[in-house]
Amino acid sequence: MNDCSAAAAELLTRIAPSSLARALETAIVVCYARPWGRSNRIGALEARWGPETPEDLALHEELIRLRDKVYAHTDDEIKARDIEDMSELLGTNHPVFAPGWHPIETEALPRIAALAEAQRARFLRGARELSVNLTR
Repeated sequence: MNDCSAAAAELLTRIAPSSLARALETAIVVCYARPWGRSNRIGALEARWGPETPEDLALHEELIRLRDKVYAHTDDEIKARDIEDMSELLGTNHPVFAPGWHPIETEALPRIAALAEAQRARFLRGARELSVNLTR
């Protein structure tokens, strides 16, 4: 959650789209979704560890969807990571390829960072409670 929040904060400082912006977007989504992933070495978190409010839960579900369909895997339905021939747009006689990109809306970044921070706090509380119960 720290990495997700840090990447969202850093991306807010970027003015123009860039390869770094794309990398930060990937970091935001993949780092946020990792605890719920089935390939996680310690196992996926249960649904009860998801956000508690309807608004946060909706954002959580969208981040998980983006991880599965766009950032960690390429889904043919969405076409978010297709390679596009830009030659017509650029007026060239030869192919010029560029990756497709649908950036995360800048307005969503503070909400994503806040969600990651809230989840981080919940995880820390849960770890403390577990620690107390284990030492009894």
